[in-house]
Amino acid sequence: MAAKSLLRVTAVLEGATALAFLLLPSLPSALLFGQTLSTALGVVFGRFFGAVLLSLSLACWWAANDPRSPAASGIVRTILIYDVVAIVLLAYAHFALGLSGIALWPGIIVHILLGAWCAAILQAK
Repeated sequence: MAAKSLLRVTAVLEGATALAFLLLPSLPSALLFGQTLSTALGVVFGRFFGAVLLSLSLACWWAANDPRSPAASGIVRTILIYDVVAIVLLAYAHFALGLSGIALWPGIIVHILLGAWCAAILQAK
């Protein structure tokens, strides 16, 4: 049950973020980092990031249908790695680059909580 809930919550949160980056890539960038994507390359990278998040979101949603499968366990491990890297990159953006938007700290906190949830599920197995 816990894995299924984690996978569904991650699918919804990352799916919403994916759609934002795909449709209006400068908006989530401004909310997270306080800066819009001001070049064509930045917009392409923002949309590419949206596509990656959409893929992760869909993988989580589908894996939630069979949360005890080895594939679902692999997805939970993948989410844990993603959350740790996201925390490091968001913190780096703030502390090393001085970037900060209204959603930066909430984003860090969400990734800390999701990462801890992943670790708890993997520890229980």
